[in-house]
Amino acid sequence: MRALGCLLVLILLSACGPRFETRYSYTPPPESPQSRQCLQGCEFQRRQCLTIADNRYQICTLEARNEAAACEADARFDYERCRRRNQDDPDICHYRRAFCSPRTCWRDDGGCDEFYRSCYASCGGSIQAETVCTANCDQAPATSAPAPAAQVLPDRQ
Repeated sequence: MRALGCLLVLILLSACGPRFETRYSYTPPPESPQSRQCLQGCEFQRRQCLTIADNRYQICTLEARNEAAACEADARFDYERCRRRNQDDPDICHYRRAFCSPRTCWRDDGGCDEFYRSCYASCGGSIQAETVCTANCDQAPATSAPAPAAQVLPDRQ
């Protein structure tokens, strides 16, 4: 129990520290019909990827709602059955609806942006990554910024 308490304290303390985010600057490749077509292909694939990720999230959300509704119906049925069987002592029956909360679904881009950056660089563009503090920055020592998630991707000529 003590270990669980210590773990909880550590989690809460870590939530108070500075938060960092990686931002990207894009430099397009030299203008040409090929580079324009290449970048359009990257953007098309990125949009498709994001659409698929969004569909996965919507399906998960719908399934979670359906599972919770089925759980609630089962709980209600069990409760009513218990009350019918125990008419002399109905207080022993508990409606377990509280255990029917829907599962959590997360919106995950599935690496769509990472793929886009790779595609963009393969078209001849370059990407500059910069890690910036976005919250609780006054608590960050000057050297505490994490290394950027991605390095500069050079132009490919």
